[in-house]
Amino acid sequence: MPDQPAASFAYYRAQAGWTRELRDHVYRRLAVGTRGRALDVGCGDGHLTAELAAKVRDTAVGCDVDAGAVAAAGAAHPELSFVVSGSEKLPFADASFDLAVCHFTLLWAADPAALLAEMRRVTRPGGAVAALAEPDWGGYLQWPNLGLRELLATALASRGADPLAGRKLPAWFTAAGMACRYGLTGGPWRGDEADLAATWDHHRWTLAGFVDERRLRVMETQARRAAADGTAVIHLPLAWAVATV
Repeated sequence: MPDQPAASFAYYRAQAGWTRELRDHVYRRLAVGTRGRALDVGCGDGHLTAELAAKVRDTAVGCDVDAGAVAAAGAAHPELSFVVSGSEKLPFADASFDLAVCHFTLLWAADPAALLAEMRRVTRPGGAVAALAEPDWGGYLQWPNLGLRELLATALASRGADPLAGRKLPAWFTAAGMACRYGLTGGPWRGDEADLAATWDHHRWTLAGFVDERRLRVMETQARRAAADGTAVIHLPLAWAVATV
């Protein structure tokens, strides 16, 4: 994922709140409490790494290509280990972990199957690899319709992301040599004012160069009105997949 301003961390923290139920579902499938050492690939500010560390029997390590995110994660969670990783190869020995997970990460990978193969390499036989949540913007639903699905999908693709990552997870796992269990779910946005502010800050970063500020202000005003009067609907399909190594 490209380096982003520190304000983006507020959005990812809100995002983690929206996907909590999905993560809990995947963790139950993984029997995560029986797992030992875990790896969080694309750890961002370390919020989900700390969550994972509290669930497994041993601990969790985080890695990310964004050095700024790794520094923020280390400052926020000094009890855990965070490492800057390359986009092509993970900086860990073979069979170092009992579980390797990622969250909203594969859509940003230049080669998602290769990254999954790396996650498989660093996972011990009998361990598991899991994609906790990957979005599919092709199925994004919003009311009132602000045209964000097309705008965000185009802007994300221009920044190197795959806006249709959700539907491609089984193919990516297969290409990485793993048979996976797969599901596609999601839930309506139920954010508060802080979540709404973080979301539109992130939309501005994503849409920079695609939409002028005046149009963004109009769309945000419409979205806030709908949120305030209870008529807003936002639904982003999220996919998950788990595989045994």
